[in-house]
Amino acid sequence: MTPQPAGAITVQPVSPALADAVAALQVGPEQRDYVGDVAFNLADARADPLSEAMAVLADATVIGFYRLDFAPAAVTGRRMEAPSVAVRAFLIDRAQQGRGYGVQAARALCADLQRRHPDRRLVILLVNNDNHAARATYRRAGFVDTGECFAGGRAGPQSLLIRALTVPGLAPAWDNARMDTAAIAPHRRRFLELAVRVQALRFGNFTLKSGRSSPYFFNAGHFDSGQALAGLAACYADALDAAARAGTLDGFDLLFGPAYKGIPLAAALACEYARRGRDLPLAFNRKQAKAHGEGGRLIGAPLAGRRVLIVDDVITAGTAIGEALAIIREGGGVPAGIVIALDREERIDADGDDRRSAAQAISAEHGIPVIAIAGLSDLLAFAGESATLAGERDRLLAYRARYGCA
Repeated sequence: MTPQPAGAITVQPVSPALADAVAALQVGPEQRDYVGDVAFNLADARADPLSEAMAVLADATVIGFYRLDFAPAAVTGRRMEAPSVAVRAFLIDRAQQGRGYGVQAARALCADLQRRHPDRRLVILLVNNDNHAARATYRRAGFVDTGECFAGGRAGPQSLLIRALTVPGLAPAWDNARMDTAAIAPHRRRFLELAVRVQALRFGNFTLKSGRSSPYFFNAGHFDSGQALAGLAACYADALDAAARAGTLDGFDLLFGPAYKGIPLAAALACEYARRGRDLPLAFNRKQAKAHGEGGRLIGAPLAGRRVLIVDDVITAGTAIGEALAIIREGGGVPAGIVIALDREERIDADGDDRRSAAQAISAEHGIPVIAIAGLSDLLAFAGESATLAGERDRLLAYRARYGCA
């Protein structure tokens, strides 16, 4: 007779009080190659700043475990088209199997992510091609098999499964169509190649405004020719098109460039869209209000009634973006999103509990998407492919381990 569930299924981060019970979980010998050693995964996840160890409970009893990885490119080898989190080492204790807990726990982990990490739009996981029971469990929990196969699994080939997280007020991040499988999307690669070529992206030892010592530095001011700026604008437009296809960006009908660097970037993007047959109005602000002539802080097209896309180079503390959002709302516009060139994907507070980046914090606070042409994850993949930059990869990895965001 099939065992019946004994209690409500919940998930929560592994606290010190739960650690021993989690470490004592067991799976059958036929499952060990699929999920690995529980104690090792628990210790490894708790030591990794970009991972989180999670317990599955039936009422107050620990019955399962999984780990979340907030740098999913380390799992898939590529950056996803929408902000994602990977699930690894998912298991239910052998004594608790056959009760339907696996499906309930998989659904509970998605609900938990929607609540605690609303900036994440996709959950991804790899499942062994021979682990038919697990594949059936994930499908019943709403995951979809993308058809993409990875040959390097510990127990053989694995398939990529994916589930969209529902975020109130935002369109689905994925429509069950297979996502782009290139290691680095073409527009991201073009952007990084261009940035290196014009020395907008440099490697070495740099002290940032935050005081952090960084192995790389990005300065959009080095896109200082018509050809370079046109190439950059094409990358912006392609990133926005990709985000629209992925469902992470709704429509917009006006471009706004925050003073100062955002002004030429927004103007260049407007020209690129015009070249593609879409004539978008453009506006930007002055740093200080003008007391003579037409006066005021705004220049360009009226904002009233428009869905406004902010165009900038990076988001650091978020101060300039916050000012731009206030200006747009004061002008009667509706912020539709923000597009930036490079997302450093690093925590605002290196030593605090808030593991979000400035981009994630802005997105969560204002309820709008932040789209980047490329991020640190792309830069790591790009450096690994480049003979001239391969020596920088270890330093980039060390920086991400110290400052990487959730």
